[in-house]
Amino acid sequence: GKATFPPPQDIHINMLPFVMGQQDSLPEEYRHYWDMIEACRVPTSEFGKICYLTIQESLVPADKAQRRQGLHIEAPGLVMTDGKFHGHARMWGCGMVEAEADRDEDDRPGLPRVQGGLYMASNVANSCAVYNVLVKDPKAVVGHNGDLEHIRPLR
Repeated sequence: GKATFPPPQDIHINMLPFVMGQQDSLPEEYRHYWDMIEACRVPTSEFGKICYLTIQESLVPADKAQRRQGLHIEAPGLVMTDGKFHGHARMWGCGMVEAEADRDEDDRPGLPRVQGGLYMASNVANSCAVYNVLVKDPKAVVGHNGDLEHIRPLR
């Protein structure tokens, strides 16, 4: 759908915790984004849970990315280089994460089970996409820092 953004104020916050459903849990200077949060129509079962807000307001030159560029995965807490699992760093920004799963087939600690999801908006049409996909075996396809640009032709 379409979103209406508040006028930019050069805000740059990353993973600011707030309580879903409680506007007063956001600092006053970011509450003008509350209408956008409510527009996400988060299930009431998520109310009272800790969620995280990132706002990146800046001018971006044509043909450049404001944040991370290219086709990639997001995997909080998963440390990967060259598609290899290297550790499970301390989790950040995962207010809706269940306990760690059992160990995997290689006797590595299992990844946490995430419930809920990602809500994203951009004021530049057709500049980003989110795919409802689970990469079950990251080491088979994921490159450095989550890179998947090499599989773009498969979509």
